[in-house]
Amino acid sequence: MSTIINTMVSFSGFLSDIRYTEATGDRKARLSIRVYDRHSWKDAQGNRQQAADYDSITVVYWGRTAQAIHQLLASQKLVERDPVVGTGYLDDDPDAWIGRDDQQPHARIRVDGRSLCPDPLRQSFIDQARERKQAPAPQQAPAYSQQPAPQQQAQSAQQAPQEPWPTTPRPGTQTPAQPQQPAATGPAGAQPDWMR
Repeated sequence: MSTIINTMVSFSGFLSDIRYTEATGDRKARLSIRVYDRHSWKDAQGNRQQAADYDSITVVYWGRTAQAIHQLLASQKLVERDPVVGTGYLDDDPDAWIGRDDQQPHARIRVDGRSLCPDPLRQSFIDQARERKQAPAPQQAPAYSQQPAPQQQAQSAQQAPQEPWPTTPRPGTQTPAQPQQPAATGPAGAQPDWMR
């Protein structure tokens, strides 16, 4: 979920728990967000598996950076549950609290944020998965109906309309000579021997 290089952190996940405080007097504007994600992998059979619990970090932005990100949120260019990527530095103090339900201490990594933007690559994967779920499953005809029987093929060939052979010659070609019938001999209307 995060990569640490000399206390610098790059993170990616889904945006949640947005809290913004305006600048007042000597205090700078403050924006706190939580970024959560869940580790996933493919098992030996190729099935995708996901971890049971989500990992999350708290990222805090100050001053002009907080105001700029707040404007993105106010203009709906970023909304909760959007995939995001960002950078920052590890904070010395973790985000720690006592759970209301179990009364146990909990802690999350806290990051002093420097940048935050939408993650277009991950959003495209989400959109593709959504389209695959919404697309109707392709219906295949039964195997026996895909190939017509030889009798059906012969019947369909007989029933198919025969296209007339074109009689108009193409431009620039000579018309073939018509076969000549032998001239009839004898009185008018008499048929020659070969026609009897």
